[in-house]
Amino acid sequence: MALLESIRQSAPALHRAFASLADGEQHLQRLVELDGYWERLKQPAPRVVLPASALPCNAVIRGEYELIYAGGTLSMFHAAVMARRYGRKVMVFDCHTPATSTRDWNISWEELLRLREVGLFSEAELDSVVVRRYRDGWVEFYQPDGKQKRLTIEHVLDCAVDTGTLLALAQAKLLEVAGCATFAGYTFECCYQLPDGVVVQIKTSNGEQHFYKCRLLLDVMGILSPIAMQLNAGR
Repeated sequence: MALLESIRQSAPALHRAFASLADGEQHLQRLVELDGYWERLKQPAPRVVLPASALPCNAVIRGEYELIYAGGTLSMFHAAVMARRYGRKVMVFDCHTPATSTRDWNISWEELLRLREVGLFSEAELDSVVVRRYRDGWVEFYQPDGKQKRLTIEHVLDCAVDTGTLLALAQAKLLEVAGCATFAGYTFECCYQLPDGVVVQIKTSNGEQHFYKCRLLLDVMGILSPIAMQLNAGR
């Protein structure tokens, strides 16, 4: 049974709210996933960075890359630059869909132009994903008497960006480089430290285990990263 349908009787108001949204089931599943993060913090951090001796003897390496990115949102920009500018063979995987985001971004135009300077996008491509520009912004710090001062800020977060389009452009440029790949529905399980690199163990959306080897694994899984939890003792 779908998660949304399972709460129809127990939480009717919540069901109506999510049922009214496009992709409501997906949004609800993501919230449950994030909520589970707090529960995992109460448990001992799992060991996911393992020595070479723990690698299963029957593991079959399905592909070798110079760089593997675990997490496929912001990493898409870095991966595309490493592939196009530096000629690296890279792989990006995500437990959901790479090159997607649940929200649009605000960013400064000057910061956005850094992606032009590294040769990833043209200025015209960057301009095409800007959906709104702002002349300036302001900040206030609350005062009980209401006499807070307003600070005007120029050229900071002055663009609203269509994130999905920008990420899709980055992914397309990455995939133009021979040997590079992106995968959806791949969940990081653990990795094995070898003298000459890292083997990454992944679970696919249909439950299969895959193994890939790389010279460098980049953890871009954010607050849900089991690698970060192990390295920081669960904190």
